[in-house]
Amino acid sequence: MEPWRSAAAEQGWPATPHNGLLSDLVLENYVWRGFLLQSAEIGQLPLWNPSLFAGQPFLAAGQHSALYPFSVVFYVLPLWQAYGWFIVLQLFLAGAFMYAFARVLDLRARLP
Repeated sequence: MEPWRSAAAEQGWPATPHNGLLSDLVLENYVWRGFLLQSAEIGQLPLWNPSLFAGQPFLAAGQHSALYPFSVVFYVLPLWQAYGWFIVLQLFLAGAFMYAFARVLDLRARLP
């Protein structure tokens, strides 16, 4: 979609992502994470993103997940590496906590 399609050629990105289902990750989320890292490097709170058109509230929007606890991975690792660890960490912890929750409920004893 425009204006992202035009910007893709300038940045050297492919015109369409390889997987259309992942286009939000490539076209939006990656840029938001980059903006968060830039703001953290200069010690500025990312309240306003001047890079989108005439500017846009950033921290108030909520979709960037800057305040999500697992986002600390993005501040520690390089951006391209952090995505993999972010996904693996969430999946592992979801499974571990679900197992612990099932043990607390003693679901093993209730199976027929």
